[in-house]
Amino acid sequence: MTSAGLRAVLSLFLICAASFLYAAPQVVSVHLLPPEFYVGDTVELRIILRSDEADTIRPPAVLPAVDWVFFHGARVEQRGGNHELRIFFSSFSPGTRTLPELDFGSYVLSGMKIHTSSILENEGELADIRGQLYLPGTFTLLIITTLVVLIGPLALIAVSGILRERLRSAAILLARKRPYWRLRRDLKELSSQALMMPDRDFYYRLSDAVRSYISRRTGWDCITTTIHEIRSMMQSLFPKGDIAMRLIHFLEYADMIKFAGVEAGSARKGDDILRLGELASAVEEECRLRDRDKQEDADVDI
Repeated sequence: MTSAGLRAVLSLFLICAASFLYAAPQVVSVHLLPPEFYVGDTVELRIILRSDEADTIRPPAVLPAVDWVFFHGARVEQRGGNHELRIFFSSFSPGTRTLPELDFGSYVLSGMKIHTSSILENEGELADIRGQLYLPGTFTLLIITTLVVLIGPLALIAVSGILRERLRSAAILLARKRPYWRLRRDLKELSSQALMMPDRDFYYRLSDAVRSYISRRTGWDCITTTIHEIRSMMQSLFPKGDIAMRLIHFLEYADMIKFAGVEAGSARKGDDILRLGELASAVEEECRLRDRDKQEDADVDI
């Protein structure tokens, strides 16, 4: 065999050996945060890759632009010997769709299917405002209080219409005030822990406290709904003033910190707690005026 032929055989052998030694990046795990999401929500897709040092894993130079999904950003982080791909997006189309390809250098994300939920898929327009929801235990407390306090001579008075109406009004007022008191307690607790808590954990608890308060105070489910759906609800509940937009702006900002990695800082945390305390007072005043108007209308009908 000539020297040229020998070199050709040796080159072919080296190419084959390199192909066996090099392994394409392997997907270790895939997670969606949150696992279930709705139209318009900000979602984070995390992919852990096991790859050789020779691999070049880098963020995409250009993010795809399609009409049904918007990409907020993508980045690559080192996790020991692995790479973690973090992709932030919002889907605007309900159902199961396939994400467009994303080029991370040695790894190309393709064929990734996601399912976007929507609570309005099988519903029409928003229903009318429901009546006031009573907290669990309210009527039990009323019965116990009546039995203990109104024993003896007052038992005859308890059956009178005036006392029954006063007890009913007191129970309703207590049920309406409890969500506000609980929110104030949560804000005070978070204020004392703000400096020690990471931004993401802090705004998880703060936004949950606000959503729970609005749900308990208005009777509308603001815990499992999307920002878009909450916007429609708040505009229906508070058509006047800026209460609705202030609530929406806070929830949107909290989602950016929770899912997009935006940093807030200790000063912003303290400011948000103060603003939410003022906003809760404004909500209470608006609800109080609405309840008073309903009571006056009921008295006129009687």
